Amino acid sequence: ASTLLETVNHLPPSDPTSEKTAGATPPRRFGLIVLLVILAGVVMARDEIRLQGEIYGLTAAPTPNAEGISDAVTDKNSEGLILQRLWESGKLPQRRAVVDYMHLKILDDPGLLERNWHLVHAAMNDVDLGLRETLISVMFTAQSPHWISSVRAQLSCDDPFVQNYAMDRLRVGKITNTIHEIGALLEGQELDVR
Repeated sequence: ASTLLETVNHLPPSDPTSEKTAGATPPRRFGLIVLLVILAGVVMARDEIRLQGEIYGLTAAPTPNAEGISDAVTDKNSEGLILQRLWESGKLPQRRAVVDYMHLKILDDPGLLERNWHLVHAAMNDVDLGLRETLISVMFTAQSPHWISSVRAQLSCDDPFVQNYAMDRLRVGKITNTIHEIGALLEGQELDVR
């Protein structure tokens, strides 16, 4: 017991301020750490921030175009997100830009239609015939396996112009095994013989 008491008595006196600050981080150091964490987060998220800015710009634009979409697309993931958001905006110019983008890129990227089939399907059912026409052309150019079924689906549309367009596309594509479908569809209708 006496050796323990002698050891304690020989310790240098402690500084009361050093005990208070030994476990705490000085305010400057804490602020610097917080700033570095925020900066690291911004640097890591800058691509996402840029992408969201591009999407906002394209959806807010009065007349976006396929080239603008191409400039914004950095990879297949951003492509799908951009096209989806533009389509979901419900604005005709944005939807037109999506279909025009597909038309622009289809020869360089044959998998484009398959990756975005939900948008292709939505466009084939859109009220705007121009979107349908362009997409049918894109699908024909890409030799999509869905081309024939998509054009056949247009035959059942109530709009005679759409039906005629679908028949013309089948004729241009030299699809002859649909004559029975066309005949059943046109039963009782006035025919426009060419």
